[in-house]
Amino acid sequence: MTCIPKEQFLARVKRLTDDWPFGSADALLLVAGVQRKDQHEEEHLADGVWPQTPMMQMWLFSLEFPECIFAVKRTGEMLVWTREKKLKYFQDVQSPNMKYLCRTHPANAEADATQLEEFFGMVKGEEDKLSMAVVDEDPLGPFAQAVVKRFTAKDVEVVNARAGIQDILQKKDAEEIELMKRAGKFSCAAMQECIIKKWQDCVDDEQQITHSAFCTELEEMLEDEAEVKALCNRNKLASNEIDVPVVLLQSGKTFDLDFSVKVNTEKLNV
Repeated sequence: MTCIPKEQFLARVKRLTDDWPFGSADALLLVAGVQRKDQHEEEHLADGVWPQTPMMQMWLFSLEFPECIFAVKRTGEMLVWTREKKLKYFQDVQSPNMKYLCRTHPANAEADATQLEEFFGMVKGEEDKLSMAVVDEDPLGPFAQAVVKRFTAKDVEVVNARAGIQDILQKKDAEEIELMKRAGKFSCAAMQECIIKKWQDCVDDEQQITHSAFCTELEEMLEDEAEVKALCNRNKLASNEIDVPVVLLQSGKTFDLDFSVKVNTEKLNV
């Protein structure tokens, strides 16, 4: 079973609390809702904004946990509220600074409401008034939405966590820098051996192919385990570390450089 890498997780929590880019907030709250489908991710891309909660989950846990509520106080205390199966990942970290709340099973609105107040009390502690750093996102599902609503109510001082998360994710440690170098090496290899080669084949064969079809064929190639493994072996890279999230191509005389640009159905201009 995969697990949360303990040393990395605790080191990054310490880095987060040492730097604490959330101003006067007592704690940071990460609210993950129901897993989004591809079409909902596209809605975020259309706004030019990537959802920060899954990004922070990957940075902290190296895993994504849907319907999981995680809070970290500036004191270093951590609190988790989720189902038993996912809770075990956090329990296996065996940190004395972490508290757990197992979500009632089977879930129902009344039980969730009762546990929400319990979790709120755990986060608030002895504070007269809670100040909370919350990401300005709209998580999917009534469970996550109820959590956001409670932690942004009138009795809570709300700090927008977006700028603080951007700040913490921009600062890379030595391990992250090494991973970025390896990702860059793979990108260069894929560009030279896959993308440019396919482009040349299209030119030589005078193919009439759209940008979207070109990208679809490339994505299929880069999702082929045997193809990726061979590419990595030739370039001395570990294929189990590779995940290709996006392939995008534009050609011609005009280019859209906006962050939210999508692949179109125009013909490849060679």
